[in-house]
Amino acid sequence: CDLHGLHVDEALEYAEDHLVRCREARIDKTMLVVGKGAHSHSGAARIRPAMLDMLRSTRGIVHGIHEKNEGCIMVEFFVTTSGMRMGYVEWL
Repeated sequence: CDLHGLHVDEALEYAEDHLVRCREARIDKTMLVVGKGAHSHSGAARIRPAMLDMLRSTRGIVHGIHEKNEGCIMVEFFVTTSGMRMGYVEWL
């Protein structure tokens, strides 16, 4: 799911819809490409921090940073004992 190049609000809406569709389809993992902010007017990432805030407030999702590529977030879904689909998020 390539989100870089979008406005922040568009990226958040698109990512949320993508994650919901992935859960419904029982997909095990997906990637959110948020970019590093190299093409933003200020040169600072705008989508990535907004995406992290959204993911922090999403039940069942945790995140960690991977050193190799700050521009991608990998989301891995799993099923709990109650049958609820949860997720694990890490930077790639």
